Amino acid sequence: HELVAIGVECILQVFVWQSARTRDFCRLFVKSGILRPLGQAFEQLKSRASAAPRGSPAGAAEWADASKVAQVMAHLSRSDQAVAERMAVEGVLAAILGALQ
Repeated sequence: HELVAIGVECILQVFVWQSARTRDFCRLFVKSGILRPLGQAFEQLKSRASAAPRGSPAGAAEWADASKVAQVMAHLSRSDQAVAERMAVEGVLAAILGALQ
């Protein structure tokens, strides 16, 4: 869990520091195969956050991490039409919709 959180934070920092080249990084992330694991991480974090007692620090941390994963997915989906299409093909969209039910 901690390793996923660190990886997601690093990706968010790439988007912050390389705003002019965001599109290139999004394509690179897609080519590296990050989409499916990202969708799985979102589902798992959301499930753990929902299962945690309301108001617990553990649940709050899970929700914060799920929010960061959602931010990464939002950056990816806005970057390029080809990236957005890959998100649909790779099942990321299905993971998001499934987690939100």
